[in-house]
Amino acid sequence: LDDAQQDGDRIYAIIKGVGTATGGRVESCDPDQDAYHRSIERTIREAGAKPESVSYLETHGSGVAGEDALEADTLSALFGASESPNPCYIGSAKADVGHTGAVAGLASLIKAALCLDQQLLPPLRNLQTMRYDWVRGKRTFIAPAAAQYWLRNRADGPRRALVAGLGVDGTCSHVLLEGVESKAGRAFRHFSDRPLGALDEGLFALEACDVNGLLEKIDRLREFVAMAPGKGIEQLAVRWFREVGSTPDSKLCLAVVASNRSELLDQLEFAAQSMQQNPAGILGSNGGSLSTQLRDRVFYSPDPLGSQGQLAFVFPGSGNHFAGMGRELSARWPAVYDSQDAASRFLARQYLPEQFWKEHLAETLHDNHNALVIGQVALGTALSDLVRSFGVEPHAVSGYSLGESAGLFSFGAWRDRDGMSQRLSESSLFTEELAGECKAARKVWGLNKRDKVDWSLGIVDAPADKVKQALAGRDKAYLLIINTHRECVIGGDRRQVEELAREVNGHFFPLRGVTTVHCEIARPVAKSYRDLHVFPVTAPENITFYSCALGKSYQVTTDSAADVILGQALDTVDYTNVIEQAYADGVRIFLEMGPGNSCSRMIGSILDGRPHMARAACYPGQKPTSLILRLLAHCLAERVPVNLSALYPDSLEIAEEPVGPRIKTMIGGKAFVLPALPKQKLKNEKPGRGTR
Repeated sequence: LDDAQQDGDRIYAIIKGVGTATGGRVESCDPDQDAYHRSIERTIREAGAKPESVSYLETHGSGVAGEDALEADTLSALFGASESPNPCYIGSAKADVGHTGAVAGLASLIKAALCLDQQLLPPLRNLQTMRYDWVRGKRTFIAPAAAQYWLRNRADGPRRALVAGLGVDGTCSHVLLEGVESKAGRAFRHFSDRPLGALDEGLFALEACDVNGLLEKIDRLREFVAMAPGKGIEQLAVRWFREVGSTPDSKLCLAVVASNRSELLDQLEFAAQSMQQNPAGILGSNGGSLSTQLRDRVFYSPDPLGSQGQLAFVFPGSGNHFAGMGRELSARWPAVYDSQDAASRFLARQYLPEQFWKEHLAETLHDNHNALVIGQVALGTALSDLVRSFGVEPHAVSGYSLGESAGLFSFGAWRDRDGMSQRLSESSLFTEELAGECKAARKVWGLNKRDKVDWSLGIVDAPADKVKQALAGRDKAYLLIINTHRECVIGGDRRQVEELAREVNGHFFPLRGVTTVHCEIARPVAKSYRDLHVFPVTAPENITFYSCALGKSYQVTTDSAADVILGQALDTVDYTNVIEQAYADGVRIFLEMGPGNSCSRMIGSILDGRPHMARAACYPGQKPTSLILRLLAHCLAERVPVNLSALYPDSLEIAEEPVGPRIKTMIGGKAFVLPALPKQKLKNEKPGRGTR
């Protein structure tokens, strides 16, 4: 193994154990359950492994009812018997290539080896529901609905996959594969630039010193589109970037994100007409307009903000979680997650893919506040790392409520994410005190143990002054957060909160997944709350951190970070003060790193009418990769430095589209094309005559 690595050879996986058994039911070609179980036991025993260390099952999955029932029953019973909190994923190559007969096991072996090599889990295609019951013990079995990074807890050892195969003679065979690890416990990775294949959108940047220069670039790109070979839009974007390069010192930039050539030409036509009719205006200010579908894909600023002010990363508060958040991005750019894997021993416990990387969230998740906290913090760090990998670096960091913790972790001021995860699991703060039974509220309100705390909170469209006036005489309702100059978050006893909302004549939008903080309820647990947030600090250089509690920037130390986070838990947060102060300090561009676009929406309202840019990197209802491309394009238009070489590196291959009706699939991010079969002359075929 060492020699192979030194020679630069590519090692996909290590075979750790092999087991076979025959049930003696050859006549019916029906595998025997005892034989199947013996084969797995031999494989595990030979590998010296434990069932809980296996996190991927590449099943036979033939679609034959008897075989599928055998696999589901045996595999789930054996691998689900442990108390492991780590999920086990399920797949079958037959969902992609069909049943290949005698080489079906080889296809599964290759697939599992590639999964370990790329550290990615592909979807189990064409699956609607699981036919058989895989629920065993506390372990969760998941058939991935979409491609995702293979998250693991590095402390549990290397990634392992069991490959299962059944022969027509009743033979059961199993192989246990293990990912290649260095002596330091790091996985050897071979990520391709596009592990899921080419992007279905391309980013085109046209840079110049003046409008006339941009118009010339538009004409040049039109000609380029007409002449460039290939059909894929990303191929075209890569060719264009390699043709014109990058000129970050240019004053102006027109940036376009398109999904096909026709769309790109429509966008260029719109931009050219707008610039010709109103050279000093924004696109469309002359009355022209794009379709709704294309409107957020053409970016240009005649007076770019990047040359006027600073850029801030903002991190949202809790309650913005949604199904699948971050999943596609983890597979598109797995190196970001791989880097975090090297720095964390329990990364899967932070992202909790079994909770969040699903098509639909479980109803119980909204009340699992520990999961919501650590999951959202983890996603914030991933988005921050991803955007920064393209050369976008902020001058400032601001967090809304929970977002302050996400910001500290994202920029390395706090580094012990494993420690935070462990503290949360051991603490009763978000299970009993500030959520669940809400013991802290019971204590503050003087209730006895029999009285239930019926806590409710949500957004009300009313200004803070009006809410404060209506609070008079209500001892169990609170103004928690001032979102904007016209919107607040209120919370407390349900009856009093509903009365408060009616009195201010505001529409009340209830929120879920948020604990009882930002008011006096947190005072009984103030020490525990502060202790939860005491970590050694390594303050990054040239980054200004803002505090919700102070409404301004502060110097980050171990004590000051814990103090400001406790401060915002104990009293009303005025988010308008934070954003107004950041704007006064010169921040003009706000990029939201976290699930949802709540901060971007609020910042847009707070700074309404003033030059600024507020944009979110990840929210539901939009293609995740497209949001990243559009964020980069918007930054380019505002002349924020963006390293397009990171998006379109020299190593990115430009594959030509195959000609003719060939079968194409993706292996390791590259197109694998089966050549057309040569026509064979049959023995009874006569020259010039057709053959029946």
